[in-house]
Parts: sequence; C-alpha cells; structure tokens
Amino acid sequence: MTTSGTKTRALCVATRCTTVDQFVATFHRFCGDDQSFFVATMTSRPIGLETPFSIQLADKQPVLRGLCIVLDAWDTFLIHCEGYPEEGWRASLTVEQAKEFLTANQVTAEDFWIDYPGVTAKEINKALALQQTFQQVLDNPGAAEALQHPALEPLLDSAAD
Repeated sequence: MTTSGTKTRALCVATRCTTVDQFVATFHRFCGDDQSFFVATMTSRPIGLETPFSIQLADKQPVLRGLCIVLDAWDTFLIHCEGYPEEGWRASLTVEQAKEFLTANQVTAEDFWIDYPGVTAKEINKALALQQTFQQVLDNPGAAEALQHPALEPLLDSAAD
C-alpha cells in the first residue's frame, strides 16, 4: 500500500485478551455498526487509506483481519479547537505533542447528558427499525384480522402511547 509515495505499514493491534469471548466483551463498545469499529493507534493514518489490518489476541492469534479503509482520524475533532495546528503541520505532530496540547487546554466538564444510559447505538438503531417495521404492519389493511389476536394486545397498547 502506498500513500503519497511512502509505504504504509499494515495496521496491527495486539490485545491482552486471551480468548475470543474476552475480546468481544472488552471491545464490542468500539463497534459503530456491523461494518466499522474504532481503533486507537499511536500514529494517525490518512482518511480514505485502504490498508491490511490484523487484531490479535495476546498469543498473536488473529481475531479480525483483512482490508480496512480509514474512515476518520481520532484528532479530526481537534481542528475546531483554538490553537490546534493547521492541516499541513498537524501531520508531523507527535503523540506527545498532541497529549501536551490536550493537557494544556483541558477543562472540567460542567454537565453530562446521556439520552439512553446503558443502551448502545446498535440497540437504539434496532429498536427504531423494529418500530418502523411494526408501523408498516399496522398500516397494512391485510393485517387487521391478525392484529385482533389477544396476544398482541400489550404490543398494540404500547404502540398507541
């Protein structure tokens, strides 16, 4: 793989997990959907880069591997911070310099808001898809007879709220 004439090393992440179950339990929260996940790296990779990747257990057994495309970089939110380096200079920023910037400019949050505590984005998306599908059933005239079944009463009551 090359980017701007320089070779890009494959993305290889070694975890401390000893089993696949432990890996899933530890890292599932970094999955954005069924096709993407967040990986923290020591060096930023260009957005759009296609590169081989391997995520490994402690014994070096691959858990996930293949080709990935970098969708975003962890520091892109910082471009909105006053005093953060411009695009050209930012590429040469070391991890220590980024830490120094963050530490020097950190403030204590005054408030936090969690709309759905304990619920993942994936669970919310699934609930919204289920709601849309159920609404299609309710809107279907052919479903009227089936919807009269007593077992569906709690579901219909919930939909009426």
